[in-house]
Amino acid sequence: MNCNFIGGQWRASAASRSNINPSDLDDVIGQYAQADTDDARTAIDAARNEFSAQAEKSCRRSARLWTSKSHEEQLRHDEGHLDIGKNEGAKLACGGQLVKRGTRGHFLSPALFIDATPKMRIAREQVFGPIACAIAVDSYEEALAVANDSPFGLSSGICTTSLKYATHFKRHVKSGMTMVNVPTAGVDYHVPFGGTKASSYGPREQGTYAVDFFTTVKTAYTKAYFD
Repeated sequence: MNCNFIGGQWRASAASRSNINPSDLDDVIGQYAQADTDDARTAIDAARNEFSAQAEKSCRRSARLWTSKSHEEQLRHDEGHLDIGKNEGAKLACGGQLVKRGTRGHFLSPALFIDATPKMRIAREQVFGPIACAIAVDSYEEALAVANDSPFGLSSGICTTSLKYATHFKRHVKSGMTMVNVPTAGVDYHVPFGGTKASSYGPREQGTYAVDFFTTVKTAYTKAYFD
């Protein structure tokens, strides 16, 4: 029986979903429970009821509800954004085709759009697929303005030989992480991870910032008496 763990108890799910290996559609990794509206309401009520108690206690199990998107749905989502980019007037420079491999799977060649503008959906929405777009600008100042015009702000980067622009970019770009002349993906485990704007929710993860967030400081005074 497939179950969801809600409110500290296992609750039988109304349905289940097969988790399929995206690189081999004949490989079923497992069956996972799906939550319905009642499950969601029960989880919300359980979280609300325990909120006050958990504010005064250490972390413990409470209401947990997992949702997921299938790899097939993600592929359809990616293909939809390819159509959006084309319809908006961006030029698909390369990629974006389904790829056949030795096993049945969901394979999409990395796609790059050019001639995009900052107002296009392909430039403003998170696709979470192998799709990127390039926006041409005339100056550093315009590039910074375009970068900060995004509703998201997880990671940013600049490639330059100018220490002036590198320093200015790090200080003024609106993102949680900023890289200079290195890839914008990935971060060391000992430093905080997180974004700004729509790419952020709550405090940063990892590093001493996370330790400080989960640490309660008590101040104590002791006066010693000696015989």
